[in-house]
Amino acid sequence: MNILHLNTNYEMSTIYSNMLYELNKIKNIDGRLYYPVYENKIIEDKNKGNVDTSKILNKNDKFFFFRRNKKLYKDVTRIYSLNRFDAIIAYSLFSNGYLAYTIKRKHNVPYIVIVQNTDINMYFKKMIHLRKIGRKILNDAQKIIFISKPYKELLLKKYIKNVDKEIINSKSEVIPFG
Repeated sequence: MNILHLNTNYEMSTIYSNMLYELNKIKNIDGRLYYPVYENKIIEDKNKGNVDTSKILNKNDKFFFFRRNKKLYKDVTRIYSLNRFDAIIAYSLFSNGYLAYTIKRKHNVPYIVIVQNTDINMYFKKMIHLRKIGRKILNDAQKIIFISKPYKELLLKKYIKNVDKEIINSKSEVIPFG
């Protein structure tokens, strides 16, 4: 199984490096990680042969969510033949999940999305204009992983409409980091 990992925060925590490494140790699993960056980087960890860095981002991209995603999608399609992947793992709901959602819509590659603190306490809480797309990403995901039970409960209670709660809850799991 070929997996495309999408992670804009790869070097922020060793958990990401360890997850990629451990998944790639499983028989018949081959994963590539797409890591868009602001400056040229050379990855110096155990996954360096499986991490594709791309100096595609600039400081203004964080202010223009949809333009940033278009730019990332164009870059991903330049680097990879997306039909060779069986699945995508998006390491956050908004920053990576929207790119996974776009790839699924255009290339029919299913994705798993991980919901983290920033997704709930910044994007859902403060960026009201992005809530609808957050719900679309969740509804379209094959599987949703929450890093804590309180995050799952808060998201379902406060930000998900009743019509979507059962669907989202049925494909959700809590798997804490570490």
